[in-house]
Amino acid sequence: SADGVPGQEAAAMERMRRQAAYVTRKYPTANSILLRNVTGALQRVTIIETWESLAAWEAAAKEIDAQPEFQA
Repeated sequence: SADGVPGQEAAAMERMRRQAAYVTRKYPTANSILLRNVTGALQRVTIIETWESLAAWEAAAKEIDAQPEFQA
């Protein structure tokens, strides 16, 4: 999950969309779903992903974290 800075929610959502699309494109056996709160912290965006194994997720997470476009 990530909380957007007030006034920057659209940018945060777009960044999360790009990451979800990247996962879906690069790792066809993984599923990436974006969720937005409808109550409470409305600026919060959550990515839920399913992977074939924990090892597959760990390897992909290292690769994704190394991508300049996904670094905070």
